[in-house]
This record gives sequence, C-alpha cells and structure tokens, in this order.
Amino acid sequence: MLKGKYEDLTRPPNEVLSQLQFCRACIEYVAKALRECPVFPVLFSGDWSSYPSQSEADAGFTADLLRSGATMVEQVVAAVSLSGLWREKWERPDYQESTFRAAAEIYPESKARPTKTKTDDGSLARFVVEKLQSKLAFDPLGRVWRQHNGYIWPRVDEATVMALVEETLYSEFEETSHRQVRAVMALLQARIGRSFNTTAGLPMATQVFYLATQQTRDYMPEDDFTWQLPFDYEPEATCPTIKRWLDGSTEKRQTLLAFAKALLLGYQDAEVYIEAVGPGGVGKSTYTNLLQALVGTENVVPSSFARLKANKRFETVRFYGKRLLVFADEQAFIEDVELFKKLTSASDTIPGELKGQNEAFDFRFQGLVVVTANAVLKSSDKSNALGRRRVIVEFHKAEGEWNERLLDFQEDGTATGVFAGELPGFFNLLLDITPAEIKATLKLLAMHTNERFWTLRL
Repeated sequence: MLKGKYEDLTRPPNEVLSQLQFCRACIEYVAKALRECPVFPVLFSGDWSSYPSQSEADAGFTADLLRSGATMVEQVVAAVSLSGLWREKWERPDYQESTFRAAAEIYPESKARPTKTKTDDGSLARFVVEKLQSKLAFDPLGRVWRQHNGYIWPRVDEATVMALVEETLYSEFEETSHRQVRAVMALLQARIGRSFNTTAGLPMATQVFYLATQQTRDYMPEDDFTWQLPFDYEPEATCPTIKRWLDGSTEKRQTLLAFAKALLLGYQDAEVYIEAVGPGGVGKSTYTNLLQALVGTENVVPSSFARLKANKRFETVRFYGKRLLVFADEQAFIEDVELFKKLTSASDTIPGELKGQNEAFDFRFQGLVVVTANAVLKSSDKSNALGRRRVIVEFHKAEGEWNERLLDFQEDGTATGVFAGELPGFFNLLLDITPAEIKATLKLLAMHTNERFWTLRL
C-alpha cells in the first residue's frame, strides 16, 4: 500500500500514475535499502520512534538511501514521498537540502551531489524570504522594518535587519559581502512587505482583548499588531487612587476619561485634542503620564512646536505608528497651524521623510494629541478650524495630601508608583464608555471651548 504523499488514491488515476512514474528512478535504491539497512523498513513505515526527533529520522532515512546508491536530492525526495515519513516540511527546498547535507555527513563515503545553490541576488533574496518571512517584514506605509517578537511586530532599525540578513546568508553559504546584503535587503522590501494592524481586538501584554465580549485569547502567528498595552486584562481590578485624583484635579473628569478611552481605541472621529492648562504642579503632567502609562511609553512620541517648525520634514516621520503625541510645556502656538490641524484629523495625511533616503511619503497619523501649557495658548488661525478641535481642560491642585509618588517611569519605560499598580483597574473604568459617548463628550466641550476662547488670537 502506498504511504505518505501518494496514499490518497481518490485523485485522478492519471495524476497518480504520473507521480509513480516520476518515482520509478528511486525504487531500486528503496528496494536495496529495504534489504540491506536494518532500520530502513521501520522508517519507511513511518515509525521514527528510535530517533530523538523526526528531523534526525529523516536524515537517517536519507543516509540509508545514500548507502544504497542515491546521489541526488530529487531521488531522496521521491523516495520519501512514497514512505510514511512524508510530511509538509519535505516540500520546502531548504529542508530537502539541509537534510541531504546532514545525511552526507553521516555517510561521507557516498557520491552525493547536493544541488548547487544559486547565489545571484534574486536567489539569495528568495532564500532569505524562506528563512525569515515568519519573523521579518517590511512596512511599506512607513518605510520601516519590523521584526516579530512572539507577540507583535515592533519596529527595528536598518542595522538590525542588515545583521540578521548577513547572519542568515553566512550560516548557509559561509561567505557574503556588504553589497550582497544591501541588494538582498532592497529586494526583500517588495517580497516581504505587508500591511499591519488589521487584526481585530486590542493587543495587551500577553493576550488579545475583545471589547465587545470582554473576552481574551492568546496571540496567534497570523496577528499583525505593531503595538500592545503594557498590562493584561484583570476583570476584578479597580483604581481607587486614580479616581480620587481625577475627582480632585479638575471639573472635567468625564472628559479626561473619554479622551483616555479614545486613546485606547485609536478613535479619531471626534477630531479633537486635549489642551491641558494650569500652573506648575497642578496635575497636567500627571494626566499626561497616566495616558503614556496606559498605552505604553514605546507607543508615545514627544515633540514641540519649535521642532515641528524647524525640522518639519524629518520630525513628522517620528510620529508614524505612535498612539500618542505630546507637546509639553508650550508657550505659544506654532505660527503655521495647518500641519497641526492635520495631526488631529481623522482623514488628512501628513508628509514625512527619512534622513538619508531623499524620498518623501505621506501617511496618516493614527494617534491622539495632548498639549500642556501654563495658560491657554494663543493662535493665529483665522479659519477657526483649530478652535473647533480644542478641548481645553483647566487643572488645579488636587485636594488632600498626595505624599505617595503617583506615577513615574524607569529608564526602560516601565511605569512605577501608585498609579502603575492601578492601570488594569483604570482600563476597566474605561470599558463602558462607548465611541458615541466619546464623540458627544469631546465634541460638545470643543464647541464650548471655541465659543469661550475664539478671541485668543495673535
């Protein structure tokens, strides 16, 4: 009875016949191995239990074929396809080659002739794709490389990718050059380019959370998240200290909660930003830090109006893929507010350019914006479009004693302090706020803000 690849005889007879004719050349080696190699019949039946792993059994099976006269990879693959050892892994050319080479080392007296690997740039790129496509990808929207870390696809720099490609090529060919690595990387951009953040759910530290059902699941290889929250869902968690601090720091508690929920969702339909104002030490930075701790510091980018004005082309590219953009301690609005308005739009794109590449591209910033200042900022915007986006929240020093360190960050970005331990509870507090409530709360306040501060122009 046929085994492995050809055991399905429900296929058309002519297909099965053609496959058997292809295997005829290897039958004499199989027959000889069945007669002369003690373990071969057991392996041929599919029983590899005498080996530590199935891959080692494959190498032993192949070595017996080499002892019996086989000299080519194609002959071995044909023989394996008739056996019980056949599995999907054998369809991979790289596995065929590596197993053949391992068998040749087991039986060096053979006249084995491994297939000569092509080393032109295109062939090298195809080889690297086979090796790395599950853990390396190119993000064409932001012109950045990403490497899978077991959960998500964070951004990695070009030097890291270059080292990974060089190591992959050297491990197989034992030589490579800087030119080849560069050429392969250029080809890889098209061959392993893909879209990201299309997977449903909210990525958390070790699980994916579904807002509609409040259920979680483990991460899966096909997930394409590029960011994640720094904590997991804890259904019983609470945040008494955070709630008490919010109640005592501003009259706009519900506004700050709605904005935090919008930040979790990446919800931009309200097209607003928070302008947190008040003298030093009243809680503006504490709220901003709370938002950063909520989404994770690696998903936050700080900037300033001065940097945006002086270095617009290269500054904006830093915003790509981030969830929160913070302009801290500003004194006055940037003179050209058009770019800033696009940052708070649900549809506008902004230009970006990577240094050294001389290639500009457009992308949409998919995060939210917070500005902090000691007083309400004046603007030269004559269209009033900026005024319609402003949600001004005035902070005052929270009542009571706050001797504890509420929130701080270690050098690696890990949140510390009382608030850090209550982040899962703060997440639970935000769960019941719907997108409709977010938009209604923030838009209404923006309208009131516009009416109150429309005269604050230069």
